[in-house]
Amino acid sequence: MVEKIKKQNLLKIPNIILKRVGLMAGDYVEVADDGYRIIITPKSTEETFTDEEWGKLAKLAKSKKGKAFRSSEALMKHLDKLSKK
Repeated sequence: MVEKIKKQNLLKIPNIILKRVGLMAGDYVEVADDGYRIIITPKSTEETFTDEEWGKLAKLAKSKKGKAFRSSEALMKHLDKLSKK
């Protein structure tokens, strides 16, 4: 497939290719080159903490009342409870 690079360096990736590699609008990709080709690699993203959540984590670490969590979801629920205090 041949696609034209439009103004502001925009390039449309055909839907059939996106479906083949499991990408959809809003997903992240890494763009690199090897000197001859442009390489686009799908990247998964993990939830990141807000500044407020990092502050709460720092406070917990300083208090030495830390707790081990079995999953990120459990940690997020715990942080939600802390934010309501």
